Amino acid sequence: MLALSLDACLAAGTLYARCRWHGITPRRPHDCLIAQHALEAGVPLLQADRDFARLAQVEPALQLLP
Repeated sequence: MLALSLDACLAAGTLYARCRWHGITPRRPHDCLIAQHALEAGVPLLQADRDFARLAQVEPALQLLP
């Protein structure tokens, strides 16, 4: 379980904006928050959602497990 911080929320908003600048619209903004928490914790994200693959295109540091 990861703690929620204001900085993580702001960074998730920035990640969402970066996606939009690249022509990608995540279907759920909450996915940006989940991805940002994984990035900050330095842990891979176990997922089965195509949005995370699209987020990883914008943020290559995001490690995904299928």
